[in-house]
Amino acid sequence: MSNRYQRAPALACFVLLWSCLGVSLAQEIPKAEEKQESANPAFVFDYFSVFENYIPFDEVPDISWRDANDAVGQFGGWRAYLKLVQEEARRKAEQEKQQSGDDK
Repeated sequence: MSNRYQRAPALACFVLLWSCLGVSLAQEIPKAEEKQESANPAFVFDYFSVFENYIPFDEVPDISWRDANDAVGQFGGWRAYLKLVQEEARRKAEQEKQQSGDDK
């Protein structure tokens, strides 16, 4: 076995220990002032739950699915809903066009 191969494990250990030493020395040591600032923060967080003022939604009456289908059929079905959405989008686009002053 060559002398070069006998030194390889020792060299690997040396490099590993040297890199660990560098990492440990690179870490910042906390100062006493920083510890005091974290103990007395300037901002005090006031927590409240979003569920404190929760009001359950119960405005929709319970009806059978047949009655619901009949109501949608009387309104005009899904095509009527689509027309409403398209008309609203068209109105919004026209308002934006008038506000920007582009009359093309």
